[in-house]
Amino acid sequence: MHIAWHDTEEGALAAEGLALVEERRGRVRQWRLERLAAKEGEAPGVVPPALASAERPEALGRKLPGPLRTVARFEGTRRSAGPWGGESGEEGEVALVEGTLQTSRGERRVARLRLSGAPGSVFALADGLLADLPLVVPAAGLAAEALGLTRVDVPTASPLLPAGLEAGEALAWLVAVLSRNLLVLAPAAAGGEASEPVHQMRVALRRLRTAIALLKPLLPAAAAVAEASEGLRGLARALGPAREWDVFLEGTAPAIKAAFPEDAAIARLLEAARRRREGAYAALREELAGAGFRRLMLRLVAIAVLRPWQREGERGPETQLAAVAPALLQRRRRKLLSAGAEIETADAAHLHAVRLRAKRLRYAGEILCSLFPRKEAQHFLHRLVRLQDRLGLLNDAVCVERLLGELGRAGSGRAGGIVLGFVAAAALRERARIGPAWRKFRKQASFWA
Repeated sequence: MHIAWHDTEEGALAAEGLALVEERRGRVRQWRLERLAAKEGEAPGVVPPALASAERPEALGRKLPGPLRTVARFEGTRRSAGPWGGESGEEGEVALVEGTLQTSRGERRVARLRLSGAPGSVFALADGLLADLPLVVPAAGLAAEALGLTRVDVPTASPLLPAGLEAGEALAWLVAVLSRNLLVLAPAAAGGEASEPVHQMRVALRRLRTAIALLKPLLPAAAAVAEASEGLRGLARALGPAREWDVFLEGTAPAIKAAFPEDAAIARLLEAARRRREGAYAALREELAGAGFRRLMLRLVAIAVLRPWQREGERGPETQLAAVAPALLQRRRRKLLSAGAEIETADAAHLHAVRLRAKRLRYAGEILCSLFPRKEAQHFLHRLVRLQDRLGLLNDAVCVERLLGELGRAGSGRAGGIVLGFVAAAALRERARIGPAWRKFRKQASFWA
């Protein structure tokens, strides 16, 4: 089996999001014009159908730019297990495509297991195969991988929901977009070479959990969504330690090292912290390579495709999201205002609870803001983020005390006291800024009013 991808020197087709594919199996040659990557809201791992297919590129029904050149190749085999029967008696196919992918960046071995058939049966088969095979949902198609367009710098902006969606459509859309972000970021996060992938994974994870918490009550009960929620909670626990050590080593540690450059005890503390970070990333790598993460990703894709709430009981027309979004946001704002009534005299535990409610309102606002006037939403969210940041810096001081406890002797004594004094002083300065940030937030009008 030979596959080649063609484009112009300037990458005109790729710029349009298209791939011109030439495939040969024995003496049979086929040309296809494919979409290079899934559109927003389409589930990862689902191969979109070819836009056009013909025996000659001239017969694809589109004038192609020229001259064309080969930009990537795949040499390998395609083995089919033949038809298989699904739960409802329909037939599907299992095919293994395996070989070497050659690109301008070098070459690597790839393998794709392609399952076709009725969606419910395909996901049931994939879930069964996961028990014996280390299958991973691909974040992008083979064409995108061949052309080197699988990105690790997933945009940090919140996905903007299209207008006019019902609650179920919106949840499926968000699950597809955010699960793809998790899949693309996971390899870089596991590598541990930079802190940003883990941070962005946590952001995508929080948005996904918020989307489920917001929209699930509007839909018929779906056991699959509840299972995914539990899996997302476990993933959050796995990402937490790596992120906490990143924040300490990139935020607190440089300032302390600059203040005490020759202090041996401080140097030992920071070295112990680096070892703990390495241990946290080792645990995270194990989690992301494990069957639990792979099954979670498959279940999220299944939710986006199958929309299980549509099969669980009869129900009238679904609720238009725009109609209920103001009430969803107002409920979270009311909880935040109630929790923050005594914010200027609250203790650390209460301020942490306020921070969590601010975070929940922020992510809900980012998810739903595209349904409202842009300027008002941006202004509201800007002030909410400022408040959350102030509360977050205060919470970092509590987190540092716990992290020092994990360092044993290296985190105690004089060196530990220096670090605790440093973060306590920073927290005291931040505490004075919480009141003004809260008053500014409380006075502004809601963008959904």
